[in-house]
Parts: sequence; C-alpha cells; structure tokens
Amino acid sequence: MSLVPSPPQTLTCVQTGKRDYLKSLEKKYQARWQEERLFETTAPSQDEIRGLSPAQIKEKYPKWFGNFPYPYMNGSLHLGHAFTISKVEFSAGYQRMLGKRVLFPHGLHVTGMPIKAASDKIIREMDLFGETFERYDPDAEDETPKVTPNGPAPTAQVGKATKGKVAAKSTGLTYQFQIMESIGVPREEVKKFADPYYWLSYFPPICKEDNNAMGNRIDWRRSF
Repeated sequence: MSLVPSPPQTLTCVQTGKRDYLKSLEKKYQARWQEERLFETTAPSQDEIRGLSPAQIKEKYPKWFGNFPYPYMNGSLHLGHAFTISKVEFSAGYQRMLGKRVLFPHGLHVTGMPIKAASDKIIREMDLFGETFERYDPDAEDETPKVTPNGPAPTAQVGKATKGKVAAKSTGLTYQFQIMESIGVPREEVKKFADPYYWLSYFPPICKEDNNAMGNRIDWRRSF
C-alpha cells in the first residue's frame, strides 16, 4: 500500500442542463414578480370598507404581517440570515395561498457604534499603510507578545471571548481592510468606508439583491 498522499481531486459538475434550466426559470419568474409588483401589499381603500364593522373588515380582507430581526449593514447577508428569513418567507407564502393580504417588510439596521468603530479602524490603517494600504507587508507581522508595563501581553484571553458565538464570528484577520477584502470589497474601494455613511449606501442594495435572488416575498416600499 502506498503511503504517498494522492493529490486533491477537483469536483467538476457534468450534465448540468436540468439544473441550468431550473435556474433560468427561477430568474425569469423572479424578474416577472418584480415587474408585476406582486409582493406590494396595500390596505383596503376607504370605499371598500365603508359601512363595514371591524369584524366584517377582518373577515372580508384577512391579513398577515411578518418580520424578523433586521440585519446589521456592516456586510453582506450570510447563511444565518437566510435561515432566519426563510421562516418568515415560508409563512408568508402559506398565508398568501390562504388568500390573505400578506405584508413582509424588510428593515436595515444602521444605528449604533460598530459601523463607526470600523470606519475609524480604516482611517487608522490608512495612516499606517497608505490610502490603498500599499505599504502593508504581511511578512513583517510581529507575532511575538507585546510588552506592557505589567509584562508580556497574554496571547489569548480565556473566557467567553474565546469560545461560543464570539469565536465563531472571528475572522482570523488582523486589519479592517483585510476583512473588507474578504467580503468582496476591492482594496482600492476600501478607503471609501472611512466615511461611516458610505456603509449605509453600499450594503443595503446588496441586501435587497440577495433577498430578491432568494425569491423572498418582500414589499420593498416598506423598507425602513
């Protein structure tokens, strides 16, 4: 038996005609849903409910509202968001089939300090490495513990920060500009994120595009 490890095998997809056809149908009808504004839900007009009691309105125009904890706009949506959104999405589809007026809005979380803190990091890193981080040298990273007035700094903190959700969210990257590159932002564009307001115009359209690609029944007029 040979102990020499075999080279890694690359998985190649063959005969993808059926899959490609299904994906083409998906894109076709998602575009049609957007053109027909299928998921835009409007309340009954005053003329439609005139003379009706609240109970009669509820019976004649049944409705359903769904929402979820809106995602923070410091990056693109990830699989966890898709998992959570799917709960509302499946319910919205079922309630539509029952004949209800379904309203599924989508919120965008852009308040608080995380975006401002990240933009401040980019400003500091531009001071260190240049506007496009051209002076950054990955080979020059000092991995030795830094000396503090109380002795060498600990290399890792034992406790909640090293396990659980915090550890799961760790990127393993040192600088904010590296994190931005890891989520698809070109390095020459990272400097724009030094302005915290730029985050608010960059990521929401990506969020909307991802939701539409998933086919989510969202009334984007109600975005907030």
